Amino acid sequence: MRRILCSVILLMTLTGCSTDSLADRVYTRALGLSGKETLAFTLQAFEEEGCETYCAPGIPDAIRLAQADAGGRIFIGHTELLCINGTSDPALTEKLFYEEGLSPGCKVLFTAPDTFLRHADAAETVHSLRMAERDGLLASTDLASILEEWSGRWETALLPTPSSDGMRMILLRRDGTFRFLSEDAAAGLVWMRRHEGAFSFTFRDTEITVRKIRIERMADADGITVQIRIRSDCPEEIRDALTSQIRSQCAAAAAELTDARADVIGLQDTLDAAGLHPEDYPVIQTEIDIN
Repeated sequence: MRRILCSVILLMTLTGCSTDSLADRVYTRALGLSGKETLAFTLQAFEEEGCETYCAPGIPDAIRLAQADAGGRIFIGHTELLCINGTSDPALTEKLFYEEGLSPGCKVLFTAPDTFLRHADAAETVHSLRMAERDGLLASTDLASILEEWSGRWETALLPTPSSDGMRMILLRRDGTFRFLSEDAAAGLVWMRRHEGAFSFTFRDTEITVRKIRIERMADADGITVQIRIRSDCPEEIRDALTSQIRSQCAAAAAELTDARADVIGLQDTLDAAGLHPEDYPVIQTEIDIN
């Protein structure tokens, strides 16, 4: 009897008798959250240009409005980009992840959701972000890393934001306040956060390939030391100069993180692993080794 019942269920699924067939779904490519008292829920679907924004008390109501307008179930499991501007409660972003199935690998962008998605193609934006991360131009970020950073002691996450000069990096606190990182600090975080993947860049007219980066963090009563070991094909005659540049970039990152009291490089995990719980923000030092 169980075998027959399973066969009937399978047959119904294959023949489209399910009440939630693929044809009834609207797949979102990008979402946006903004607003304090009232949520503005912005949606860009696959195969469509522009976006639609629905105002509601919360996410379930906004999704119901979107479904009524679209004539089908809104499915956000394949969403590639989430746009936020710091005005919505971070708990709403967490709700999309924990309750609505938003992918942990979804890219997050700090921008005005409705304005950005009316004029931008989310697929192109995500592709540009991933290429920049792959090529070592931006530190790698995604929904999972941002939620983890927000939940930490210092409640500040790293994420990109579009500007007239391309993508910049900001530190966004849970309370919605933010600060831009300098170009040097953003470059330093590429080295202090990256764990895998080869990439190439040009230094002093020489193309250098980084094959691997190994990062170790050690904590003691004096603070945290971040050791960054870089395996590359850097010529010996410019190795010292490159080491000096990377050291300067990492120092800029450490200084700006300290000034913002932000943890986007695993400080809390390092302190916890060492059994240390300082009241103040730790001193950050970096050691660079290129071979």
